[in-house]
Amino acid sequence: HRRIKILRPGGLHYADVGIPYLYFRSLQKISEFKAVTHYVDESGKVVQQKVERKDLLDEKVDNRWHIRKFSFPNAKEGALLEYAYSITSDFLFSISNWYFQEEIPVAYSRYEMQIPKEFDFRVLTMGATYPLERKQERVTKSLGRYSWMGRNAWDLNYTTYTCRNIPALVEEPYTTSMKNFYFHLDIQLQGIYAPGYASKDYLKSWHQLSAQLMADEDFGEYLKSTKDIKSKVEEILASCGDTDEEKIAAIYSWIQQNINWDDSRGIYADKNMNALLKEQSGNGTSLNLLLINMLREAGFKAYPMLICTRDNGLPQNVFPTLDQFNHTIVALDRGEQALLMDVRSKLTPYDMLPMEDLNRMGMIVTPNGAQWLKIKPNHKSEQNIHAIMKLSPQGELEGNIKTTNYGYMALEQRAGLRDADDREAYLRGQVSKGFAEVEVLDYSVKQEEDLQQPLKLACELETSDYVQQAGDFIYLQPMLNEATKNNPFKLEERKYPVDFGVPMYEKYIFNLILPEGYAVEEAPKPVRLTLPDHSATFLYHTAAMGNQLQLMSEIKIDKTLFPTEEYKQIKQFFDLIVAKHAEQIVLKKSNLTSGNHE
Repeated sequence: HRRIKILRPGGLHYADVGIPYLYFRSLQKISEFKAVTHYVDESGKVVQQKVERKDLLDEKVDNRWHIRKFSFPNAKEGALLEYAYSITSDFLFSISNWYFQEEIPVAYSRYEMQIPKEFDFRVLTMGATYPLERKQERVTKSLGRYSWMGRNAWDLNYTTYTCRNIPALVEEPYTTSMKNFYFHLDIQLQGIYAPGYASKDYLKSWHQLSAQLMADEDFGEYLKSTKDIKSKVEEILASCGDTDEEKIAAIYSWIQQNINWDDSRGIYADKNMNALLKEQSGNGTSLNLLLINMLREAGFKAYPMLICTRDNGLPQNVFPTLDQFNHTIVALDRGEQALLMDVRSKLTPYDMLPMEDLNRMGMIVTPNGAQWLKIKPNHKSEQNIHAIMKLSPQGELEGNIKTTNYGYMALEQRAGLRDADDREAYLRGQVSKGFAEVEVLDYSVKQEEDLQQPLKLACELETSDYVQQAGDFIYLQPMLNEATKNNPFKLEERKYPVDFGVPMYEKYIFNLILPEGYAVEEAPKPVRLTLPDHSATFLYHTAAMGNQLQLMSEIKIDKTLFPTEEYKQIKQFFDLIVAKHAEQIVLKKSNLTSGNHE
């Protein structure tokens, strides 16, 4: 049962609601659903408008999970949104987590559990910590005409957890799913211990879960080779080089180019191998299990690796459960280390994981059990920018800007090009971004299709932006549109880590040809800032040479994860960058003029 008050236009998205439930084998069903919008109409009358059953939409997430979606009618500022439902579940082994905290303040939150005393559930408080009131009592409840284990009345442990006035936990950039950090309960069934019946432990070991997966027809059975797979691998290897890297890349490329990801995820394949090859489309796990199968056929040691994508929450390896995972990638044994691969993206080279896969660690599934492995990126997000500009006495800049993008920056740019409705407009928008008035004379893009190479953008332009004239002085902002204008970290105190995902590197070089008769009057002072553990570095300097001036700005962040106690230093690091990038170069017209001298 939930009530939400819409106070501002920014809260209107709460009118769209999704309720996840386990659709597989009808293990869970949603019942007793009610949803009402309470609002005041133009006459001042309080109106209640219900969500009708015909307005409910059931959306498939994967073969096991669905989401029941609906939208509140007449949601507006001042409206109160109220909904309630029950989930009837035959799946006793997993109870959904309960979140007391959200991105908005929560005035009151209560969670009730009525569990037979023979059921032993482990309940842990996770995330941020706030005062939590817990009450428990023993009650007896009848099952009516039904019975279970020969009884139709059970002694229940009736437990309530209540929390009041929980502050909002605001999301800032560079984080994984916020549900890791919200104050919540994590609930797992450990065992059933009923007198007269054999006791059973349900909290399995990681090795037991690994064996369970290997026996599943939508997972382990998927890895069995077939005649079609063997034939296709032979065909691929016959037309590629002899090195292991060439073979791996060729198999990866064949799947990438011929089998499409259907945008769905899950740890199990969503269709059998024959259907996948015939329809040429499947979920991410189907594609990656196919990749494992083909790599094994080529003589490589490859294994499935379960992960949580960044939007799904952080993985934990303390309490064995499969519910936390939502995707399967490939761990290829390369001797001292594993090469992690995910073939669902059309834009990643074989040795590069999509950004959303970079989430701390994952569990490798082998015939001998489970093995946890840290996920480390093989590439960084790197951008090199070189601007060569000529400044006229009238304050007009003319020149070219060349940008070379590597790794995850190249991936981001390629994704933008692929998704653009108007490619030309997108490219013009990219090269002119940050300019108020600019004329783009020419532009080009190179190496877009070769995923192993950097993506290069170039443009020629004219603009008077970032230049001001005042008498004999010209004031220029040399970072142009590449300045870091705002600190992404606004909070004074952040209660969750900063997670960049990948190392970052940005280098900007600005070469300026001064207008005739002008000289540098004032230039920004050089800066070298290095964080205590050398996790991040900022360099900035200028140099004047005759009628030319060069500026260089370099931002390097080698560490991907900054814990909460290091938040202040990374915030101050960006504060300094913002301040330095805003500084100007002052040019002054010389009093010396050419002509006759007496």
